[in-house]
Order: sequence, then C-alpha cells, then structure tokens
Amino acid sequence: MSKHLVTTNGPDSGLTQTPQMRARDSLYKRYNARGRKRSNLWLVYSPKIDRDVILDSDMHFIYWLHFLESDPKVESFLMVDKDRKTDPNALVISRGGERRADYLGAPSAMTQSVVFIDHGNEKWHTRYIDEEEILNVSKVAQRWLKPIMFATAIRGSSLLPLHNALVAATLQCQSGTIRYLLTQLSGHDPTQALGMIMRHFVQGRILLDLSNNSFGYNTAWTVIAGDHNAH
Repeated sequence: MSKHLVTTNGPDSGLTQTPQMRARDSLYKRYNARGRKRSNLWLVYSPKIDRDVILDSDMHFIYWLHFLESDPKVESFLMVDKDRKTDPNALVISRGGERRADYLGAPSAMTQSVVFIDHGNEKWHTRYIDEEEILNVSKVAQRWLKPIMFATAIRGSSLLPLHNALVAATLQCQSGTIRYLLTQLSGHDPTQALGMIMRHFVQGRILLDLSNNSFGYNTAWTVIAGDHNAH
C-alpha cells in the first residue's frame, strides 16, 4: 500500500499526513479518551491487513500476535471500538470464510450464553478467550515480533522482483529453512528478503514454525498445500 497523502480539514488544513501520522493522531485521541486507565496502549503495524492497529492493553497485544497475526487460518480481522459491553473485541474472518467475534476476558452475564451475534448484517460465531489462555501463549506470541519487524520495514513497497524470486524458490523446494531461502535470494537485500518471507506467510502462501524457537536462519517453512504461489 502506497503512502497516500491526504489534506486535513482541521486547524492544520493545508498540511499533508501520511498513514503513520494519522495513526499517531488516532493514538493520541484514544489515549486522551481513556481517562485514568493505566494499561499500556499499543500502536502496531499489521502486515496481515496492511494497516496500523491500536491495541488497548498488553493482553490485547499478545492476543493480536498469537490469535490474529500469526494464525495462518486467519485471513483478516478488525479490532472493534467497543461502544457497548456486548460488543466483541475483534471480528475475524478465516481463510475458509468463517466469521468469528472474539471476546477477551471472562464472558459477562450478558454474553456468556451467546453463540452468535449480528454485526454488519452478518452472523458471527462467538469465541471467548480468557486472560489465562492469553498468558499461556505469551512467550510463543512474542517470537513473532521479529518477523513482523522485517515485514514492517518493507511496508508500502511491492518489491515485485523479490516477490517473484521468492515464489520461484518456494516452488522449487516445498519446504526448508530460512537459511535456504536467503541463499536462493542472495541477489536481494537480506532484510527485504526476510520481510517478503513474512509477507508471504501472512498472505497464506507458506507456513512458518516458531513453536519451539525464535525466528532465525533455522526456522522451518513449508508451502501451504494447494497454494501454487502463482501470483
């Protein structure tokens, strides 16, 4: 996604803002609206949906890393600005088309018996994820920060020759390690190559295994069955 410049309509009319500047302004507004709430507020870039996301707490941050960004079954998601207690924290669409409404924390008396909710003229299956479940995955979840950082570094850049080279490399060998891919992509900047590998992961082209170790040369990857990486 290119960095479109837009003209503001506020007191700074006539100036231009990048998406990152607009995200920063949204963060300030969200922070000021929180009052005395003391939990951390996170502004992150999601390679999966190619946009900035504001997360309301550390628990939301770990949830985003594990249950959204690094879950290969998730195609897209939307963090919800909760206006009512019955609103979910996130709306999630799986690659199989399932629509899911995620609630973080223990279900309230109003929501604990709800199996489906209506949102945007669609029915969403509810899922409740408590704090203990999120804490249990926090160590593995944080391993995804490094590949996300590489993907963030190529934000807004199509890098089509690198993309095509990675498609060819993964087609040639259906599985392997990051070291193998970097060797095959030796004609390209290694930092950009690592960013493109993560981009292919969030696009559902390949799987990455960080279950036992952090992202590095020995990280295993596999082409997803049925994906031919044609484009």
